[in-house]
Amino acid sequence: MKKSIALIFLLSIFFYSFSQERKLDDSLLVEKPKQVFTSGFYFGPSIGSNNISGIIGILAEARVYKNFTLAGGLGILFWGPKFSLQARYYKKYPLSFYYGLGISSISGFKGRIINLNVEPEGKPEDVNLDYADVKLINISIGDQLRLGRRTRLNFEFGYAIPMQTEFYKIKTSGVVLTKDSENLLDSMAPGGFILGITFSLGLF
Repeated sequence: MKKSIALIFLLSIFFYSFSQERKLDDSLLVEKPKQVFTSGFYFGPSIGSNNISGIIGILAEARVYKNFTLAGGLGILFWGPKFSLQARYYKKYPLSFYYGLGISSISGFKGRIINLNVEPEGKPEDVNLDYADVKLINISIGDQLRLGRRTRLNFEFGYAIPMQTEFYKIKTSGVVLTKDSENLLDSMAPGGFILGITFSLGLF
């Protein structure tokens, strides 16, 4: 199911991106900044869902060659700490539409106690769980808004595809979760739509 949603979402992303290219070209003709500081390295805080740094964290982005950059993110989410790497291609670095492709690694928390419904009667019970370590493939698009000579605000959208189907291990002996509890845990697991906002400062 997640794969089907991902495919539909990615197709819509690419159709949208092509439709935006003409608008971006027109906007460049209408208004050109008098002086834009082009940094080779940006750094700053990031927030969001399934984005490069999790719910909250930091992002660093370095220019590799012309319109290609490499970004790294480190942060935290409810599942555990997150580390990501992402390659980006800009239409025109550093202030334009871009495509992103990356990977994320999340170290799941261990020994989590969660109140869940269990079989056979569906009654709630405290269950000891280990969250699994999760790997994701991230496909996204984004755009930059210039705030100042050295500062940008980045908006990113996309989809994070899990590279596994098992997301947790039950430690409590003899417990069998209800289907609703299993669905709840699956919905909490990393992966799905990406939404991120990053404020970054050009350092050099």
